[in-house]
Amino acid sequence: MNDEKIGLILIALLLLVSEISYTMIDISFGLYCYGVVVAGIIISLIFTDQSRNTNQLLQAIMILPVIRFVGSCMPIRELSPFLRVPIVYLTFFIPVLIVFYYSDLDSFQIGIKKKGLYLFPVAIILGAILGFIEYNILAPERMVNEFTFENIFIGIVNIAIITGFVEEFMFRGLIQNFSKNIFKKGYILYTNIIFATMHLVWSSYIEIAFVFLIGILFSFIYLKTKNLIIVSTIHASINFFLYIIYPILGVSLFV
Repeated sequence: MNDEKIGLILIALLLLVSEISYTMIDISFGLYCYGVVVAGIIISLIFTDQSRNTNQLLQAIMILPVIRFVGSCMPIRELSPFLRVPIVYLTFFIPVLIVFYYSDLDSFQIGIKKKGLYLFPVAIILGAILGFIEYNILAPERMVNEFTFENIFIGIVNIAIITGFVEEFMFRGLIQNFSKNIFKKGYILYTNIIFATMHLVWSSYIEIAFVFLIGILFSFIYLKTKNLIIVSTIHASINFFLYIIYPILGVSLFV
C-alpha cells in the first residue's frame, strides 16, 4: 500500500473520530477535530507531491466538515427542517460545485444524462420500500401533520430532492469517481465508510449499518446504470417516504 492510500485512509479515520466526537462526546470538541481534518488536508494539498486523483479526492473530502460547521455555527437550529435543510445543504453544495468545476470530470461522466431514465418509476418504488425499512429503524417524528399540496411540494423539494441529489452528487459523483482510480477494488468500500460516517448523527448502530449497506447498493446501482439521476431519485424517494409519508400514515411493523 503506497503513501497516498495510507494518507487517505488516515483522513477517513480522522473523519470518523471527528463525527464520533461531534455526535457522542461534545459538539465543540467535534468541530475542533473537524478543523484539524481540514488543516491536515490543506497542508497535504500544499506541501505533498501526490497524484491529481488524490488531490481531487482530498478536495472533495475537505467539503464534508462544512455541513457540520454550517449546521452548528449558523443561527438555524431553531428553524423548522423545511427551512434548515435547504440552508445547510445548498451552502454545502456550493463548494461541491466548485470542486466539480475544476476537476477532470464532466456532467456526462458523473451520470447526469437522459439514458436510463426509464428506470425512474422503479427508483421511486425501491425508495419507498427502503424508506419503509428505515422508518421502522428510526421512527422519526412527523415533520407535517397532514397531506396538503404545500406540505407535499415543500417536502419533495426540500427533504427529498435537495438532500438526495446533493449527497449523491458528493458521494457517488465525486468521491466514488475520484477514489476508483486510487483504491481500485476497494473504492466502493472507502466511499461508503465515509458515507456512513457522515450519518453517525443518528447515534443508532442499526441505522449506521443500514446506511452503509444502502450506500453499497447505491454505488452498485450507479455503476450499473451510470446515471446519477436514478441513484439520486432512489435516495430522494427514501427521504420523502421516511420523513413525510410514513410518519403521517403511521404504517409500521414495530413503531
